[in-house]
Amino acid sequence: MKGSFIVPGAVILVTALAATVAGQQTKDAIPQSPVDAIHKLVHAGRFEDMVAKTDSLPLDDAAWKNLFDVLVEAAEQQKDYTYLKRKAQEVLLRSRDSEMRALAAFVLGIGDWRSGQLSEAVAAFSEAIRITPGSELASNAEGNIHEIKDLGIGQPTPHFIAQTTGGAKIDSNDLRGKTVLLNFWASW
Repeated sequence: MKGSFIVPGAVILVTALAATVAGQQTKDAIPQSPVDAIHKLVHAGRFEDMVAKTDSLPLDDAAWKNLFDVLVEAAEQQKDYTYLKRKAQEVLLRSRDSEMRALAAFVLGIGDWRSGQLSEAVAAFSEAIRITPGSELASNAEGNIHEIKDLGIGQPTPHFIAQTTGGAKIDSNDLRGKTVLLNFWASW
């Protein structure tokens, strides 16, 4: 066709833009969830408004299950975990839903851990395990406790046995007192 050309991917791009515009029009017509609204406030740096909107959400609202991720993100941005820990403690103490309480305990553990309050973090993660034993959340809490107790800077290396690329066995006990550089890598 003389005078016309097709740019590879242009049709896909135009289709994607049209779908985005149509989706935006649909999205604008649908009321925003409280979590989405609070998340937008976090991204806008409007933390006081985030606090006010979060405080207006009832502690038994199911939205808390998704809201905790947003509050962790806000705490990380501000480098202040005080509000996150306070809200997690409130939900932990007042919620009747065991899954919600376990999640609140886990989030409290994250806030304590990132604030350098390691014994409080271990206690909070232990509470999450106690509330929902055998759950994925409990397993993650157990991993966090292991990391806090056994993998901190200045702690002895956990015992391991590995195999070199040449097939020789390496036992960490044979390396005590020596300077060792471990390079863990994988190709999936």
